[in-house]
Amino acid sequence: MPKQLVLMAAVAVSYFFYHYEFFSFVDCVLECREKRRSVVILTFVLNYAWFVAASFLDLHLIVNWTIFFFFFLLQIRIFYHVGFDKSAMLAYFGIIPGLAWNICLRCIFALLLNRPLTSFDNQIKLPGNIKEYPIFLGFVITGFLFYFFRRSQLYERLCIILRDRSSLRFHVGIQFVLYVYLVLNLLGYYVPSNSVFLKFWGIKSAVFAFIGLNICIVYTMRMSRLNLYRRKMREEWTTMLADKEEEERLWTLAYVDALTGCYNRHLAGQVLEKYSAASKDYCLCFVDLDHLKTANDKFGHQEGDRYLKTTASALTAAARDEDYVFRYGGDEFLLLFSEKNRSQVTDLLKDTGQKLKQYSSDKNFPFIMSISFGVAQCSEAETAEELLSLADRRMYEQKRGKDRRKR
Repeated sequence: MPKQLVLMAAVAVSYFFYHYEFFSFVDCVLECREKRRSVVILTFVLNYAWFVAASFLDLHLIVNWTIFFFFFLLQIRIFYHVGFDKSAMLAYFGIIPGLAWNICLRCIFALLLNRPLTSFDNQIKLPGNIKEYPIFLGFVITGFLFYFFRRSQLYERLCIILRDRSSLRFHVGIQFVLYVYLVLNLLGYYVPSNSVFLKFWGIKSAVFAFIGLNICIVYTMRMSRLNLYRRKMREEWTTMLADKEEEERLWTLAYVDALTGCYNRHLAGQVLEKYSAASKDYCLCFVDLDHLKTANDKFGHQEGDRYLKTTASALTAAARDEDYVFRYGGDEFLLLFSEKNRSQVTDLLKDTGQKLKQYSSDKNFPFIMSISFGVAQCSEAETAEELLSLADRRMYEQKRGKDRRKR
């Protein structure tokens, strides 16, 4: 009896060591800053009480280890406030090494002592049952294993897996297969024959379980990293698109007229400087809407805005992709035509003026839309300012000529 008590005490100490190291490992994986000593003690009491009760109740080893797994699962989920997938992964990681070492050591003891595996099952009331020895060693070795895991990069790999949900679920699925593979070996402890094959099979299964668990961790970690990189790239791409959209929005606010959609006067100055510095051949045209103020006063600003937008659309339609249409002032537009001469631009603007008159009747305007324009070739002036002044002067000459004809 005293020997039995010493063995039970030794098993209790070895289990506490295994239990303490496992939950310390869980602290590392879940990045808990403070060790939860009260959690370790409370869960140890609950789990070891079940361990003793299961032995006295002669429960099947498969039932015993399965309930042991659910104890770990619930305790991690409750005390660490993590989801089911994370709890299951860590619970399996606590159970599989412990179960594998127990199976391996029971089979080794059975081989060395030439005893049947039934001598190491859960029925401690039967004479000749010596399961305490391999259980003691199994818990000690597994405890040192978790001690080593905490000081290696393994827990960092598990942290990576925990961050990727799809890889985590895949990992839990493989762990479940490994667990089922191991617990099926426990059926051999209820075969009365002293089969050497079963013993070597149990050792082989434990080794395969360790190899499978290691491969699973490495493969799943790589999957997780790829998924995390893919997610990061998507986030960076989304951020880049958002930045680009914001840049375009700010550019539009800075350089595009809100009413007409044409470029504004600020951009016109930059484009003229660029063309002048590059000595490009271009033609400049000043356009002024005739009698816009009269339209605003007589028919309201809504009709005046309609006049402006319709004219802007007609001018934009006349321009090519390489040309520019700017709203230069209240009723003034500036057009820059690349590689066109003054005669071509004059004909183009006359045609646009005729189209505007046609639009006036087609679109039920209460007045006749018309424009006055002045065209200047870049070769006619030395600077962009002089060219602007020349085009503006010619536009006003045309406007005054129209007024004289009306009188």
